[in-house]
Amino acid sequence: MICLDKARIVIDFPLADASRIVLEDMFMAPQTFGDEQVEKNIYRLAASGDVVWQIKPPAGTRPRTPFTGMYWSVQQELTVYRWDGAKFFVDLETGNTRPWEPAVEAQPVTATAVAVEQQMAVLAGAGAASECAVSAV
Repeated sequence: MICLDKARIVIDFPLADASRIVLEDMFMAPQTFGDEQVEKNIYRLAASGDVVWQIKPPAGTRPRTPFTGMYWSVQQELTVYRWDGAKFFVDLETGNTRPWEPAVEAQPVTATAVAVEQQMAVLAGAGAASECAVSAV
């Protein structure tokens, strides 16, 4: 049973189709709230306000471990996190989660000593040629 209390919505991300992804604050939820309700506190709402899906946290979630934040990643994927620091990407169509992975960054290119020496020799030769051209004028 889905029991979203719209008064407890603390983060609200509107989407292009007029639906919204919302996070319901469950960090200090009373014990009268069931564990599942506490742990599944992110929803996609249709433009009408109806619940399209409720997040499906990964198996093995510790009891009463709610999501506490969400943001758009560098890859433009919805990223959510819990108070224990675990992060997940969320499929916007289904609410399924998968483990978060950092964005792949370009790695700096390292030059070998031989390549540097060859480059220096080329630069030294280029400088000499330009000096000759200037002195001949």
